[in-house]
Amino acid sequence: MLNLEQIAQIDRETLWLEITDADLQIAEPSPQLYSNRTGLNHARSNQLCLHKFRSWLTASGIDYAPSFSDLEMYPLWDVVNGCAIEIGKTRLILIPTDTLDRDELRVPQEWVDLPNLQGDYYLAVQIDLDPKLMNIWGFTSHRTLKQQGEYTGRDRTYSLPSERLVTNLDILWMAQALNLNEIVATPELPDLSLDRALELIQQLSTPSPYSPRTKVEFSQWGSILNNPNLRTQLYQTRLQQAVLARTPVPTFSLSDWLQLEFRLER
Repeated sequence: MLNLEQIAQIDRETLWLEITDADLQIAEPSPQLYSNRTGLNHARSNQLCLHKFRSWLTASGIDYAPSFSDLEMYPLWDVVNGCAIEIGKTRLILIPTDTLDRDELRVPQEWVDLPNLQGDYYLAVQIDLDPKLMNIWGFTSHRTLKQQGEYTGRDRTYSLPSERLVTNLDILWMAQALNLNEIVATPELPDLSLDRALELIQQLSTPSPYSPRTKVEFSQWGSILNNPNLRTQLYQTRLQQAVLARTPVPTFSLSDWLQLEFRLER
């Protein structure tokens, strides 16, 4: 198996980073912070992705700022894959995956069509824990993803074939330095009444192994996720419902019931 240095010599355009045991320990999330295993897996891969990319930016002398605090990312990772970071005025959206094929970049609709989440550029990130390597193997702009990408309603994603991605990250830094406007217009979200929003939050908080992101119309889902307060309320409600679902319900036998009745009569 090739080591990191050998791979980097062969592939000089994409970014390869080594994952250490310390990195894995730092990225390990607390199960109590997520409503199901899907959210926990999102958190694990995205925390690792952000940690390694931030470390590389720092080592490269590139200034960056978090697009969202950790407390803001927990509600997002509980329901959707992806993470964000800002370099100057440019927001980068990183989409990590552990799949080995590189046929396409597939981006959840939330990161594309919600004004408070969308980014200027989207980076395809492959995480392989067998050789412990992370590879940023291509990127595209919001404009290209919207105008040339394929939208799939079944899982609400925009996808772009690998041959349409730019693999040389130097071009990304050049585009970022030019401060180009690569975000195009997206449909407006409806205004939800508070009563309707709370009703939807209860509906979307029913315990399930999967994200509820496709359970209601995207316009309604997007209105909740785009609003930081409603997003936090959804997250907290989902955690509460998950705790209740995991709490065993006491069972009483006939003898228990008879003993209780006897004590009450006395």
